[in-house]
Amino acid sequence: MTGSSMTTRWLAYLWVLAVLVAPAEAAERAGDAGAAPIVLDGKLDEPAWLRAPEQSGFVSPSARVQPDAPPPVQTRFRVLASDDAVYLGIRCYEPRMDALYAHPTPGHDSMEVFYRDVVEVFLDPAGRGSEYYQFAVSAGNDRFERYWIERGNTGGGPYDPRWESAVHRDDAGWTIEA
Repeated sequence: MTGSSMTTRWLAYLWVLAVLVAPAEAAERAGDAGAAPIVLDGKLDEPAWLRAPEQSGFVSPSARVQPDAPPPVQTRFRVLASDDAVYLGIRCYEPRMDALYAHPTPGHDSMEVFYRDVVEVFLDPAGRGSEYYQFAVSAGNDRFERYWIERGNTGGGPYDPRWESAVHRDDAGWTIEA
């Protein structure tokens, strides 16, 4: 990666713990009567996204200068839920879009996704940190997922969830719908 903001913010961490396993009332409802359905195109332009509360204020645990300091460019997310799905809408602000590293990886679930601009989401349904699910989406819409046990020291075995994502890039940065 190149560019000052990407060097400082090489990885945006979203720790989404209990919010996705809480009752659907905790997240904005997607697909209520009369509402436009969510179309996974990466644009976050359906009315439900505008109604969903926005989460921000993340820190980078790997910041080179000052650990746990807010990155110079923020990443924000929103959560939607329907009867059969949970949706994440993520906005990554990027002042140097010309330096965004979004080249495709050689294949799905490749570790090379982490050499690109990427967002990781960790889900810990039990809230104990002993086992969790890891999802990653790059700016080129490459995906990676793993299930971890023993505080992330051991893979929990085969894991092939059914999930989709889409990425959209614009002048202000890039967005993910998953």
